[in-house]
Amino acid sequence: LSPAGCVVSMQNCINEERVASVVGWGRTLGCIVTGGVGVDLYEPGHIRRGYAKRADITSFYIGEPTGRITKRSEEIADIMSCVDASKATDNLWGERWTKLCVNGMRNGVSAATGMGGNARDGHDAVRRICIQLGGESVRVGQALGYKLGKVGALPPETLAKAMEGDRASYAEIEKLLVSGGAGQAERSD
Repeated sequence: LSPAGCVVSMQNCINEERVASVVGWGRTLGCIVTGGVGVDLYEPGHIRRGYAKRADITSFYIGEPTGRITKRSEEIADIMSCVDASKATDNLWGERWTKLCVNGMRNGVSAATGMGGNARDGHDAVRRICIQLGGESVRVGQALGYKLGKVGALPPETLAKAMEGDRASYAEIEKLLVSGGAGQAERSD
């Protein structure tokens, strides 16, 4: 790594502390990959993209662990814009946690049930589990002090209230899930 180099983690989990333990906090950045771009690792070293570029979605958010937008985070966002729409963010930890909320309420449930998104969201009992997982994830993120964005297309506070038994919130979240509206990309700008 050159003296001016840095490491940018693009994982769907929080890796910055591990990266920083190796290269130092001053050389560590994060990148959140949103629903605007999806890839599949179909064999070692080979990926394929699942979606075409969309002008209305920012696919990559590049952030400093300090929460500042820096020249370097803007430069890396510019480099990533060759792949898809990218922005520097001042909310790395909140963006990361929001992405974890989405993945936590969807990916494991689909893996455990064998259901794709529409089947999972359309199944009453499974949908209730997803709402519970999403709401709990939101509350943990809030307790950690993170500024959360929409969880998919779901307003985070409404999702948490649905999990806690608020009937109006539950009906709103259920409607979004059943209609397929929750499957929209995490963010639109």
